[in-house]
Amino acid sequence: MKSIRTRWAIVFAGMMGTAGLLQATVDDGEPAKPLFLSVTRRADPMETLPSNISVVPKEEILRSGARTLEEALVLVPSLDVNKTGVLGSFSTVRLRGVPSSAHVQVLVDDQPLGGVSTQFIDVSQIPTDNIERIEVVRGGSSVLYGANTVGGVIHVLTKRHTADRTHSSVGLHMRSFPTEKGVLRRFDTQNYSAHIGARGNLWDGSFFATRYFTDGFQKNSDAKNVSVSGNGGVTFGNGARLTLDLSRSDHDTGDPQGTLVPQPAWEHRQERIPVDPNQRVSQDLNTGRLKAHLPLGAWGSVQSLLYGSDQDYLLFPSPGAAASFEQSNVIVGNDTRLSLPGGFLLGASYERDKQNTVGSLPRHLVDWGLYVQESWSAGTWDFIPAARLDQHSAFGNVVNPRFTAVCRAAENLKLSVNAARSFRAPSFLELYFAGPFFSGNPDLRPETAWSYDLGAQFQPRENMDVSVTGFYTRLRERIAAGPTTYNNSPRAEMRGVEVEVPHRIKSVSSQAGYTFLEAAGNSSTQSRYRPLRLTPKHTAHYRFTWTSSGGWNITNTLRYVHKQFQLDGENGLKLPSMTLWDIRFTKRILAADLYFALDDVTNKRYADAFGSDPATFATTRLPLPGRTFRGGITIRFVD
Repeated sequence: MKSIRTRWAIVFAGMMGTAGLLQATVDDGEPAKPLFLSVTRRADPMETLPSNISVVPKEEILRSGARTLEEALVLVPSLDVNKTGVLGSFSTVRLRGVPSSAHVQVLVDDQPLGGVSTQFIDVSQIPTDNIERIEVVRGGSSVLYGANTVGGVIHVLTKRHTADRTHSSVGLHMRSFPTEKGVLRRFDTQNYSAHIGARGNLWDGSFFATRYFTDGFQKNSDAKNVSVSGNGGVTFGNGARLTLDLSRSDHDTGDPQGTLVPQPAWEHRQERIPVDPNQRVSQDLNTGRLKAHLPLGAWGSVQSLLYGSDQDYLLFPSPGAAASFEQSNVIVGNDTRLSLPGGFLLGASYERDKQNTVGSLPRHLVDWGLYVQESWSAGTWDFIPAARLDQHSAFGNVVNPRFTAVCRAAENLKLSVNAARSFRAPSFLELYFAGPFFSGNPDLRPETAWSYDLGAQFQPRENMDVSVTGFYTRLRERIAAGPTTYNNSPRAEMRGVEVEVPHRIKSVSSQAGYTFLEAAGNSSTQSRYRPLRLTPKHTAHYRFTWTSSGGWNITNTLRYVHKQFQLDGENGLKLPSMTLWDIRFTKRILAADLYFALDDVTNKRYADAFGSDPATFATTRLPLPGRTFRGGITIRFVD
């Protein structure tokens, strides 16, 4: 009977829209195994899945103090965050050393934010207030998610109100950057948040709102943002469920383009001088998704997702001036899948991307896909083969298979192997850009890659897990810029080892991670393989949290990133190795959660990305602040 109750717990989690819940609970009170959605698109126990996955639960997000998605991801193995500045600045993520963020797909409740042809997602525009959990799959994932998943997928699962009583909260969070003399100044960043969630007999709903203002660190890096989102669901008597999610984000920020001051000369003053003191960026993003889940009894279940997004991007040469660049991206799509008993999954997807740039012809691309997945067990082994066919209006068909095997070799040891083919579709820019000296190439083929993983997870002692994964990815037909157009000539290889070690004992919890990475490739003019730009060979982190008898939580976070280079072959400008130390104190007093934090305790002057001076085409550095003070309060109400 226990296995039947566990199965229904998993089904209920999927119906509620948070199939990646940290823990399901069976009827007799025994905790079920942790569930994970994003490998198989089902809520499967993590013990049956390979080791190339990571989870960032809401408790970890709260512990870190992250306000946006990229801040919540910094401790995921093999993940690089490239930030152009502080809160409100454009930020992208890469996995396993892939050449660009276009090789990583970001999803929110199964909705791909980047689409097939609109890429380079700004993850800084996704607030954490509505995040229940983040699931990361490292390595090729095209078999179930289609294009642009060579590095993997980052899947954000949003919060649903499951409590019987109404819950609400308000919050105020503030941050202070150092002055030009290196000391703290007034709170120049203010973040306000509010939430309410309620549930009736058959329905549930939640609403979230955030607003922030910041003066920024560099001059002309001030920003303001308003984000609102809401979700609602109806559960019918036969177990069917219908949910609707809507969100809107309005964002305005300066675009300083970094600094030309060499990094050794930084002292909290010179690096604040921007390359461009006037340019502004405005972004508006609307998203919506309607999901239906229909149980079919002994035949399994059907789930269908209809989604759409509309993004407007405007560039202004100075405040109050007319826009010098204006672009809109519209994405609509559907994904429908049938889950049968025994582990069989059959799905189909359709997506239409449209881009309209003022002064150019509007463009649209269509991609549809069919995918199938099976899973079965034989003794201590679990096998998960799958395959997908995509048909793209620009380049035709591409087939991507995957084979996964997991062996529970012992009670405290799991071994796994994974092989997958994936692809990245060329973007609108690469296909259709038109300029006087350089243009896009409508004959481009997709980039394709094979990814291989070999992993082990074991439990040397109670409340401690060790996960080690070796990986290798070979990327063919890379899209690169030639003298007058893009072409498919270069290749790349990425290999390395990922280690995760979470540990908890009584009042102490810790999380350690390390990644060794070698990423190399050639170019359209150089056949010899050379190390790829902005790929640190070593990254490591350690987070230690102690809960005192008085109720204080004290969290120390250390993060190390090896040196990085502007150009392939470890040439050009260098970003030196950096070690960052953050400390955070939190305490709950009645209905209020208080926190105080000091980021970059050692006052490190650093950057993790490069920019470009649009006037001279010179490479710029994108400075990040030194020692920063943060504080805030969240008050929670229960009716």
